[in-house]
Amino acid sequence: MKKTIGAAFLVSGTCIGSGMMALPLVLGKIGVIPSFILMLVTWALMYYTALFSIELNLQAGRGLTLGALGRIFSGLSAEVIGAISLKLLSFALLAVYISGLSSVLYELFNLDVSLYLMVALVAFGVFLILLLPIKTLDIFNRVLFIALLTIFLALIISLFINVDKSSLPAFGPDYNKLWAFSDVIPVIFTSFGFQVIFHTLTNYCNKDKKILKRAFFYGSLIPAVVYIIWVSSILGIIYKQDPMFYNEMINGYVTVGELIDKLSQLSNMTKLDSIVWALSCFAIMTSLIGVGIGLYDSFYSHFEDHFSRYDYGKWFNKLLSSAITVVPAYLAVVLIPKTFINVLGFAGMILVVIAIFLPAFLLMKVKKFSMPNIKHLYYRELKSNSLILLAVILGAIVVCCEVYNLLYL
Repeated sequence: MKKTIGAAFLVSGTCIGSGMMALPLVLGKIGVIPSFILMLVTWALMYYTALFSIELNLQAGRGLTLGALGRIFSGLSAEVIGAISLKLLSFALLAVYISGLSSVLYELFNLDVSLYLMVALVAFGVFLILLLPIKTLDIFNRVLFIALLTIFLALIISLFINVDKSSLPAFGPDYNKLWAFSDVIPVIFTSFGFQVIFHTLTNYCNKDKKILKRAFFYGSLIPAVVYIIWVSSILGIIYKQDPMFYNEMINGYVTVGELIDKLSQLSNMTKLDSIVWALSCFAIMTSLIGVGIGLYDSFYSHFEDHFSRYDYGKWFNKLLSSAITVVPAYLAVVLIPKTFINVLGFAGMILVVIAIFLPAFLLMKVKKFSMPNIKHLYYRELKSNSLILLAVILGAIVVCCEVYNLLYL
């Protein structure tokens, strides 16, 4: 049970990041009910497609990265696509989280140091954390995630008591416009990005199909619940108490900082900004650990056979893997931050490849060609080709939304 909880928290922590703060700004244009429906549909899609990758890991006999799974079940092309997509997204996310955590700590504690030094300290801290055993990281992440949920609940309760439940903005002014949904869908989809840790959790959970299924079910459900409550509370209190600010918000004229200031005024909580900064800090840290573990473990597994023959091999491998994980992300923050931020503009499309397209392709090859070691599927939900096709179609819709946004918005 403890392992299930720990694995679920790692999944949830990887999903929930500081981007949660901006969700009300994006979803306000369509309203609470459409947002609620989209959240549930996205959660169901991401949980179901998570079974694709878990199944492939179990069929492979151990936790492997998407690139390695592509090599086993398809060939070189699938390996290259899987490896590049996963590494590109992981490094981009890690760079953004290191930058974000540095900024939050810098503002929260008002430290008398340069921001570049803060970035270096955060990167070095991440380097040291990744050297810890997975069990220690699990415990550390649980503490962070419990702190995150505690602060979140305290904040939500304080806000929710000021919300008139009968006057929630059920439908936003643009709920019936296609462009509004094309703008919203990729944001929601990307907020369920936990695909970088499949291989790590497969090994950590000892390839137990029941534990893995429960971990990803509850681990993906928790963010959905958190997002729904958060968006409903924020939209409800602002819609009721300051309609003019609400109109500015849904028209894209409000920043996250201005939203926090407004909530401080409406809820009479003078320390709300500090609470939200703390919430952002814990949210980024749990996401950073989840993404960092997945990226580190992919390098460690790659070098393991090579260094295992040496007495110093294990620790040298750990140091090398941690350095390769952190240093490129750190350099991206310091030298070319805009490049990686622009890459995140394509995060939805990259995530579709990692979460849906490539795993579905590999799974269908496993089912169609009855590979030698494969006698059965671990999850009966994957027997239906129609459901797999539906997941692929939904993924294609996300890609179409991203392309439309790039061309027209």
